[in-house]
Amino acid sequence: MKNQNLWNNNYIFKRLKSTYSKLMKFCDQYTYRHTGQGTY
Repeated sequence: MKNQNLWNNNYIFKRLKSTYSKLMKFCDQYTYRHTGQGTY
């Protein structure tokens, strides 16, 4: 049961991470388009 919970947390974490990186890319493009500079 504990292992199952761990796996679920890991899965959720991975999903969050990929969503977060997509969001960051989108924000970068948006920022770049409107200010002429990205966050890097």
